[in-house]
Amino acid sequence: MTRLASLNVAILALSLVATSPAKAAPTPKQLLLDASARAAFAANHVKAMVLVHYHPPLAPGQDPKYRTPLQVRGVVVQDKGQIRVLAPTAHVLGATWVELELFDGKRVAATAVPPEGDAKEIPLMRLSPKAPLSGVKPVTWVAKDAPIKERQLWGVEFSATLMPGGTRVPVVINAVAGKPVEFPLERFFYAGIGGIVDGMALMTQEGRVACVVFRRVPGTRNMSLCTPRQAALKVPPRKGAKAEKLKLNTFGRKTLDDDAK
Repeated sequence: MTRLASLNVAILALSLVATSPAKAAPTPKQLLLDASARAAFAANHVKAMVLVHYHPPLAPGQDPKYRTPLQVRGVVVQDKGQIRVLAPTAHVLGATWVELELFDGKRVAATAVPPEGDAKEIPLMRLSPKAPLSGVKPVTWVAKDAPIKERQLWGVEFSATLMPGGTRVPVVINAVAGKPVEFPLERFFYAGIGGIVDGMALMTQEGRVACVVFRRVPGTRNMSLCTPRQAALKVPPRKGAKAEKLKLNTFGRKTLDDDAK
């Protein structure tokens, strides 16, 4: 190639770079609209979120007097005309005392309802309130065939302590639903979200629950497992997977499925 031809190619490349559309930084108006949308989203859906205070089962030899209450997130979902309070099974299974703390600071006693089936395989379980949950605004699941993979999702949470005047400020948390988890946990999705957020409902921008986080992936800082509706309270039937004898259950322990064929 001659020097003139090389110069023409270089000029053409520079012109393409100069004319290629660059992603513009958001304007103050766009940032304000985004902030307003997030604030409205938080205000609309924070009343479906609860803090679950509970006593786990006593360890062997543990003195009940020195037991410290624990807490985890929960969500109030309306499903087929029923109002359900859901929380991660790994946290509240066998809880001897449960209280639900609502956004306004009120507390309602509840009972942990054992899941139907093998609890080690079921990520969420129901909590049955002993009194009406006044002021709660339940959320609903996305449609059964709604896509979840690679969706931008939002979670909402509030602080564990009330601010002066008895108020709380809800916060929107960004998350991304990733690909389905590898077999045999393929009924769940990876969720890109920071910290330990077990029990957080991840919602579409329309306010429908796509999945609920139930545990962080061990050894990671920004990855959790998230269950959609069809796998939240039961193990859905597998397709073509029953030939596998060895499987990994929900909580990471290997078990032998003697009934698999």
